[in-house]
Amino acid sequence: MSVTPEQHQWINLISGSISGAVAAVSLAPLDVVKTRLIVQRQFITNGNEPQFTGIIQTMKRMYNIEGFKSLYRGVGPQTLGYIPNWAVYFTTVGYLFKYSH
Repeated sequence: MSVTPEQHQWINLISGSISGAVAAVSLAPLDVVKTRLIVQRQFITNGNEPQFTGIIQTMKRMYNIEGFKSLYRGVGPQTLGYIPNWAVYFTTVGYLFKYSH
């Protein structure tokens, strides 16, 4: 089965979109933890005790206190940003790769 150039672009576009969604969902907990640790740093400078001391401890504490959903807070907007980003990236790289050889 032969794939036309137009079909190839659509395949790249869809592949990029799917990979962007998978990346957003799989990396969301780490992004949330990173944000918590960064924001906490502002409060520590004011003399407060740190609530979170590391990545694993932060994830455990969030899960125990706020539940599983807390690790995926903000995943919707993040996914909406990743999908078009990776769709354009895959399509562009596929196009450039095809016409550079």
